[in-house]
Amino acid sequence: MADRAFRALVAVELRRGLGVVGRGLAMTGAALLLFAVLGQADRQSLGTLLLGLTAFYMVSAPVTVTRDRLDGGLEFLASLPVSPGIVAGARLTGFALLQLPVPVHLSLAGWLWAWPALGLSPGLGTAGAFFLLTWALSVGITGVVSGVMVRWGADAFGRWPAILLALFGMAAVLMGGRFEAAIRDVLARLVAQAGLGTVVGGGSALLALVLLALAYRWLAVGVERFQPEPAKIQW
Repeated sequence: MADRAFRALVAVELRRGLGVVGRGLAMTGAALLLFAVLGQADRQSLGTLLLGLTAFYMVSAPVTVTRDRLDGGLEFLASLPVSPGIVAGARLTGFALLQLPVPVHLSLAGWLWAWPALGLSPGLGTAGAFFLLTWALSVGITGVVSGVMVRWGADAFGRWPAILLALFGMAAVLMGGRFEAAIRDVLARLVAQAGLGTVVGGGSALLALVLLALAYRWLAVGVERFQPEPAKIQW
């Protein structure tokens, strides 16, 4: 029962998002063609274009979740006879599949522009690790934003999550300035002992895991505690 429900919810998520992905890919193709016609198809321009187009896919999931609060989608999910964890896992899985264009765009941007500009020539293993990390980070970021919208709605920006995030950012800036020398020393030692790639990769993987865990938690709790607001639902 749980497996069938999970697969069905993933399929629903994909059906809802494939149109957005299709439009994004069509937009990418049209932009690349336009650049070629205008004679701007140099490596830096194409890399910058691909990098910028990733934002289209990153905002698609939060926009879909926001629409769910208005058209009764969240009320439907909350009424299903499955656990909120299954709903959250299915949504994250759907997000992951729909976010595949992001690491593809970023990998192509790196190959066209970023790696040559930095004087790097990554091997197949490094390129694969970059693809997986950017994929996980993109899913984590979109999942966290979507989870916030499911859990608290647009009002979240005036509630404690946004306030805590702002305070954390201010504290990080203040602490970073005060202990800048110590932080640089620690990072230099880590890089010297483990290598830059290991430090960056490990830090990115840890951040991705934290984001994915938060996304799963907020998506599940948001469905579990969702209270429909009839005045805001578009019947």
